Amino acid sequence: ATDVDVVFDVTDNVCDWNSGRWRLQAGPDGASCTRTDAPADLAMPVTELGAGYLGSGSFSVGVRAGRVRELREGAAAGATVAFGHDVASFCPYIF
Repeated sequence: ATDVDVVFDVTDNVCDWNSGRWRLQAGPDGASCTRTDAPADLAMPVTELGAGYLGSGSFSVGVRAGRVRELREGAAAGATVAFGHDVASFCPYIF
């Protein structure tokens, strides 16, 4: 929906190699996501990142619910818009 340049500080208690800071840069021409030492814009568990990526969660709602920490003002709103799409996520399987 929009360009994004955001650094996520991710915690993952199951797959610890996912933990750390990741910089996502994306736009109409493509995207890249790389490890970084840059200051984080948003901090969250991997479950919140997954929910935002799959469209069943909003980083802004996560901030209000206390599950996402916004470390740079406006980062949650920008990431929420960038991750948005017009087709709702759906999984017909129960697991």
